Amino acid sequence: AALRELGLREEASREDIRKRFRKLAKEFHPDKYADKSATERKQAEERFKRISNEKRSILWLQANSR
Repeated sequence: AALRELGLREEASREDIRKRFRKLAKEFHPDKYADKSATERKQAEERFKRISNEKRSILWLQANSR
């Protein structure tokens, strides 16, 4: 589920994960939605938090599964 949230496959490398996270973080960063509606800002903030948490989870699992 975590990889799916970032749009990655099971075999994604650490670098793939970081690159994808950076791209999504830029896209959904709350500051980018400052001039949008409250609903859009909230949705972007929630998505940003989800992808941040998923990245941490994936990298932790990779580091601790070796």
